Amino acid sequence: STMQESNVDLVIIGAGPSGLMCANALAGRGFNIRSYGLMERLLREGVEIHRNAFYNPGPSGGIQVLERTAAISQPTARYPFRFMCRHQGGTENFFIDAMRPKGLEVERSIVPAVLELSTSTDLPELLDPQANSVKVVLQHLDRTENDREVVHAKFVLGTDGTHSWVRKAMGIRMEGGHTGDSLSIRCACTQ
Repeated sequence: STMQESNVDLVIIGAGPSGLMCANALAGRGFNIRSYGLMERLLREGVEIHRNAFYNPGPSGGIQVLERTAAISQPTARYPFRFMCRHQGGTENFFIDAMRPKGLEVERSIVPAVLELSTSTDLPELLDPQANSVKVVLQHLDRTENDREVVHAKFVLGTDGTHSWVRKAMGIRMEGGHTGDSLSIRCACTQ
């Protein structure tokens, strides 16, 4: 079987909220990407957070309130609250629905298998933003095992989370650490 090949400007690996927001913004380039036209739906379906409460384990095994604070410090802001979608899938659906009229679909049955940068030693080629110097081999999970596609891209954006396949494929270490159970628990209180 022959491998399908294509050229694109950008491959986004990871279709969570970050990848979807980027795809949505880039699909509408030429428009003011600070305004996604999603606010009405977000306000209708999300949760306004007006106060925060901070808790720690209590001496008797329960929890105790450490502090309560306003969710934002600027009460005169246009939207004087923090905002939260009910769950990650809800956030993703906002962007997926906004992308459809722009002709973009999320391809969840495809995973990256190989990521290679150009091995060219030609400096002008390597520095040319118009060169498709990245090769991504994609595995179609909804097809046969050998059904792969090669995509040549100008750029790859890895938005695939904490255990990033992109970061591992590029040999980039994860810097930083994770929180432990003994740290404060933050709870958002709704009005």
